[in-house]
Amino acid sequence: ALPGAMRMLLLLISLTAVQVSSLSLSAAVARVQTRYLHPVMVSKGPRDLPDEEQDRLWKQEQQRELQRRQEENEGNEFEEDERDKLVEMSSDLGRVPDLSPIPGPPVPQPDVNTSDPRPLFVAVRTFNPRQMPSDTLTEQYVEWVSEATDLICRAGYLLSADSFDGFEEADGTVLSDEDLDELDEQDKDLEPEMQDLGVQFVSGNVIVARAEEIEPLDEWMQEDPIGEAGGYEQTSLHRWLRSDDVKLNHPQVQGPSYLIHCLDKDGQGDLRARTREAHLQWLMESGRVHLGGALQSHEGEVAGNVGTLLVVNGEDLHEVRQWAAEDPYTQAGLFARVNIAPLLEYNVQDLLEL
Repeated sequence: ALPGAMRMLLLLISLTAVQVSSLSLSAAVARVQTRYLHPVMVSKGPRDLPDEEQDRLWKQEQQRELQRRQEENEGNEFEEDERDKLVEMSSDLGRVPDLSPIPGPPVPQPDVNTSDPRPLFVAVRTFNPRQMPSDTLTEQYVEWVSEATDLICRAGYLLSADSFDGFEEADGTVLSDEDLDELDEQDKDLEPEMQDLGVQFVSGNVIVARAEEIEPLDEWMQEDPIGEAGGYEQTSLHRWLRSDDVKLNHPQVQGPSYLIHCLDKDGQGDLRARTREAHLQWLMESGRVHLGGALQSHEGEVAGNVGTLLVVNGEDLHEVRQWAAEDPYTQAGLFARVNIAPLLEYNVQDLLEL
């Protein structure tokens, strides 16, 4: 009969907890236990006493029996305790709940790493002396670059001077703004070709690109419209080992930056190695390098580095040239050729991150 009694107990506990809402669950259990599992068996006493007296004695005996059983069950989990009375669910039980957010597991985020693992390459191409591409040829060049946004990080052009105010033609004639506008209109009707203007405003182009290897990039460079028109006097293409040191990545100041493109004399790897630390220290102390790094030989790392490419902030072209002359590499006689020029960007969209 025990399993059945236990089932009944559980049922009665559930019912009592609902019906007697002013009692705690332990009090409800105690009440059910007293009423159903341990009934109080008390005789009402002699029959010769008046009914009222018998009832009074019976109630006293019942009270004593209940008190005795409560004392026996003292410390029992079923003992009634007024402190455990149920309260309305709207009460906070005397405690203010802590509703502060609980940290959960990290929320998965999409891969936002946009860095391109392909190495950097830089092409520096200078125009023939006294020549510049016509407007039509320049438009073809920009279109050609714009179609290679899977390669290009930077597409810039080199100026021959900081300013061209009041420049003179070869015969000494000073051109006004109106004269320049007229030349622009005439240039629109010209074929895509290099023009001998007697003065050179733009001295060349610079491309910074990413590619797995230099050979496919070199093949793409052969399609340069200006190159096909025979417009370049000198061209170079090297892997650029751009430094990520914070001291060589200062923010670009307002206005044009200045490109410093240097190529070593042949067979001077030992001289470069001996002078490298002094060169790096000089660059870091300057606080003006926006981008910088060595140019690697076409034969790769084994053959060493054969040049330096810097993009720096400066007051003007003359000041930058004076500063570059103090480079320990220059002082040691490492370079065979140095090109320093103001650097501006073509309006090419959707370029890769540098």
